[in-house]
Amino acid sequence: MKSVEKYINSICNNFSLEDNELEDFKAEIRNHLMENIKDLQAKGHSEEESIKIAVDRFGEEKIIGEFSEVLTVRRDRFIKILVLALTIIPSILIFRELVHLDGLNRPFAFLILLPIYFIYQGTDIYLKHKRNIKIDKKIEIIKGLFIICFINILGRIIFPLDCYADLSKSKYPYINLVPFSNLVECIKTQDYYFLQFVLLGLVRTILCFIPLGLLTPMLFNEFKSIKKISILPIGIFIFQAIFETFKAYTGRFGGFIYTESLIKYILGTIIGYGLYCILNKKQTNYFKVR
Repeated sequence: MKSVEKYINSICNNFSLEDNELEDFKAEIRNHLMENIKDLQAKGHSEEESIKIAVDRFGEEKIIGEFSEVLTVRRDRFIKILVLALTIIPSILIFRELVHLDGLNRPFAFLILLPIYFIYQGTDIYLKHKRNIKIDKKIEIIKGLFIICFINILGRIIFPLDCYADLSKSKYPYINLVPFSNLVECIKTQDYYFLQFVLLGLVRTILCFIPLGLLTPMLFNEFKSIKKISILPIGIFIFQAIFETFKAYTGRFGGFIYTESLIKYILGTIIGYGLYCILNKKQTNYFKVR
């Protein structure tokens, strides 16, 4: 319907929008008009009459409302980007000061990344509140817990990180393909003192990945199957192997790749996913009873 497209173009030419925003705006108007035209034709009006009535019903006021919504979303996005930039810049300056230390440890990840997230997310919630958009408190809490879990895992993978390289070290990472070799060795030699540290590290790693398996399917529908959720620990292990190789090549502390880490990552994630399935089943049964 050329007359409809001509009308839409005449309206949109008065507004200054980016190409993708302009196309979305046009599509929104087109959908409204076409739905009204089809309804009117179904009631017996001709195509020409249907177009005229639909355009009159739609009106300038509706268009201004739609355009105001586009501008509001655009403004909110700009504010969030600005807040993010203003948060990252001081974080980089803090980082520059901290690199004068001998190295960075795991709390550094929380010191830098966690405030950035909460400031950004707080801005997002505030803007939604101003636009009277309903905020799901449960989802926001789950998002916060997920970010804490993710930062904790990231901290385990990256840190400790030496700030000064030792070029005398080997540039090749140490790779142990035998799972739980330290555990077996402690049991064989009856070194129970060192065994407690090995077991403690095992439990800590598994506990670290349980929230990942529990929270991820709550937020992302793509990870609601055990096959999909298993991709996460595998991807994390691959990233860790690459990063450990980088540390070894640059002469920093680390460069250790243990295949048992992959087993621990998957085990913790699967346990968390099992908890998600149990909680989800209980919640479903509750609503059925209600």
